[in-house]
Amino acid sequence: MFPFKREYQVKIIDQASLNYIEGDRSIMVSYEATIDGDCIYTSSLKRWEPPHENEPLTPEEYERVRQNLVHTLKPWWAFWMNITFSDM
Repeated sequence: MFPFKREYQVKIIDQASLNYIEGDRSIMVSYEATIDGDCIYTSSLKRWEPPHENEPLTPEEYERVRQNLVHTLKPWWAFWMNITFSDM
């Protein structure tokens, strides 16, 4: 049994999208998986999905989501793997 519970989930939907879930809010994240690592498109990290679509991410939430995505997508043993963020 782990002594902590993760406050978020990341579910891979398909080759180009992830669902980031935090409490009762979620964000559909656009990304691209490659041999060298993953690229997360920051343009998809703007707003929560309905019914919270009128709530833009605050700068603190944006940074937390970014860090959580990196933590989830880059396992501790994959030192060669890169996680990049792109505005495309």
